[in-house]
Amino acid sequence: MRQLIGKRKVSKGDFGRISPMERCQQVLEDGRRCKQKAWRGKEVCYQHDPDAAELRSQAGRPRDPMYLVSVQAVQLSLTETLEDLRAGRIKAGEAYAAGYLAQLALTALDVGRRERKLDVKHFWEMVDLGATIEDAVKLAKERKKKQEAEEASACASTQDEEAEQNGGEVEQNEEAEREAG
Repeated sequence: MRQLIGKRKVSKGDFGRISPMERCQQVLEDGRRCKQKAWRGKEVCYQHDPDAAELRSQAGRPRDPMYLVSVQAVQLSLTETLEDLRAGRIKAGEAYAAGYLAQLALTALDVGRRERKLDVKHFWEMVDLGATIEDAVKLAKERKKKQEAEEASACASTQDEEAEQNGGEVEQNEEAEREAG
């Protein structure tokens, strides 16, 4: 699709060339001149501006690393993210990503809490039964064997069902061969 802009026809995606006056003045190692557009009021682009070195070094890097090991730490991280967003220090997409990661951290913390709760419950069941450590180990082994047996029987029953289905098909094929022969 072509449009007429001024006296020049421009196709989609054609942004025209950067004039030599607008180009970065930096000469690369191979002797060519940088093709990027220079910053306003400067002779070089963002990549070659010595004043932007600190900005470049911080670009794409996380702020102070925070370990999200508790719900309070996640809440603090979200509060800092919201403050940074309001102050314009981060973009909305970065805040969205931080929120999503905080949601994942909260989910992981919840799963860990539930696992610990189950371990404690299992421990107190052993204590209530008056079990010793040896009894608890035996019970755990028995539970594991029982679970493995249930899994094996479920697997075997699935294989039996498949064999029955395949066996029925084999019998039908044999009958069809007898009738045809």
